[in-house]
Amino acid sequence: MARAPEEALAVSSKAQYATDSGEHLTIWNQLAKCATQLDEPFRRSEIVGWFRRHYPATNEASLAAHIQAATANGGHATGQFASRQPLLVRVEHGVYRRYRREAD
Repeated sequence: MARAPEEALAVSSKAQYATDSGEHLTIWNQLAKCATQLDEPFRRSEIVGWFRRHYPATNEASLAAHIQAATANGGHATGQFASRQPLLVRVEHGVYRRYRREAD
């Protein structure tokens, strides 16, 4: 069975679409939204769970790459992420909090 055009777009690794509101959000923007909605500190599993509830078509490997690139102390962000301000700070293995420019 062929997918509807909207569903096919939601599977794209370049962009995800929030089907309930019609807003266009990249995985990076979705991750930023996620970080504001989770209670700190939060686990990687909570991020994944949030995405499964809100954006179930998001590729988990793409999400993992975005989490790594969005983490201030997670290593050097490269490529399309190199110039972006971090979203997360790792406080221990698998545990994060929101990045605060003035504190981090």
